[in-house]
Amino acid sequence: MFWTKRVVIGDGERGLVYRNRQLEGVLMPGVYRYFDPLRRISVVVHDISQPEYRGSDKDALVVSLGERINEHFVLADIGSEEVGLISRNGRLTDVLPPGSRALFWRGLVEVAVERVSLDESLEVSRTVSTRLRQIGLLERVAVAVTVPVESTGLVFVDG
Repeated sequence: MFWTKRVVIGDGERGLVYRNRQLEGVLMPGVYRYFDPLRRISVVVHDISQPEYRGSDKDALVVSLGERINEHFVLADIGSEEVGLISRNGRLTDVLPPGSRALFWRGLVEVAVERVSLDESLEVSRTVSTRLRQIGLLERVAVAVTVPVESTGLVFVDG
């Protein structure tokens, strides 16, 4: 029909439905039809094989969905005194800096966020530092120095 809009969402996709540029909902895989004679409805289709939501309306999405956000997203809201360790399918893949916010689609990739407080200590556990070194992130997010066997290292924190 002329006044209907047909939207197909695939297995590895999700859709965000906007009416008059305001979020109405999230579409799961399937075929949807909308009566839209005035062309007020738009659907933005996202590939969730890359789970991080990269839209510019991240904060508006969190506010619009409210409590329903946990149905479709994993919200990583990292405080100013902590860092976030992002694991995808059980493997540590990224580190979020203090005070950051990220959204990850639920679905194809299992995403977990572990918050590590910086209040008690700046020391990173051996397992986390080993994994960060393996994936090449340790030098980006931490000061890592190798001290030779017959030497002593001295660390100054905030001074």
